[in-house]
Amino acid sequence: MEVKKAKREKLKVPIMITGASGSGKTVSALLIAKGIVEKMYPDLSDEEQWLKIGVIDTEHKRALLYAGSTVAGVYIGEFLHLDFEPPYTVNNYIQAFRLMKAEGIEVVIIDSISHAWSGEGGILEQVESFTKGNSSKNMQAWAKVKPLEKEFLKLVTGNSVYVVATSRSKQAYDFDKDEKGKTKIVKMGLKPDQKDALEYEFAIALRMDQDHIAEA
Repeated sequence: MEVKKAKREKLKVPIMITGASGSGKTVSALLIAKGIVEKMYPDLSDEEQWLKIGVIDTEHKRALLYAGSTVAGVYIGEFLHLDFEPPYTVNNYIQAFRLMKAEGIEVVIIDSISHAWSGEGGILEQVESFTKGNSSKNMQAWAKVKPLEKEFLKLVTGNSVYVVATSRSKQAYDFDKDEKGKTKIVKMGLKPDQKDALEYEFAIALRMDQDHIAEA
């Protein structure tokens, strides 16, 4: 440990965008990435700037729908794209990330990180495979996947490159008591389809609504 004077640094911050289907997570990630690259490489051509952006796409190539289109007055050029198919294991996410970095990518968009949690081969499926229907083994199963959770967190929040990660939203529920003291289920709004409180690990977390407006 060492105490030093605080000085502002140029950090390559991780950014998280959550929202329901159709809220604009993917295109927002592309526009944010373009803005970052423009500041980093102002002397590059527009075409060269887009080639500094890579999308790891778990959403059935949907990111490709935006290539060559104009959104909010910004022309979206030809970015680099990786079609990420299942299984959505942490190791496969790491491999996809390494392939992007090998191409000289400065902003990696992971669209989305929800599959690493609840998709085929994701964390929840691996926990289920360890328990094999025996709930008494649940704690042991989570202990086994804990290292994978840490590896994934290190991947998406590391600062070797900028990371813009999208996450699907799902309805969150909690338990409460009614006026008679009976337990009832209460809707708590939308939450990221990922590990609880993961958004706190990101430097910037944005929630998109269905009107395409982001709230920090």
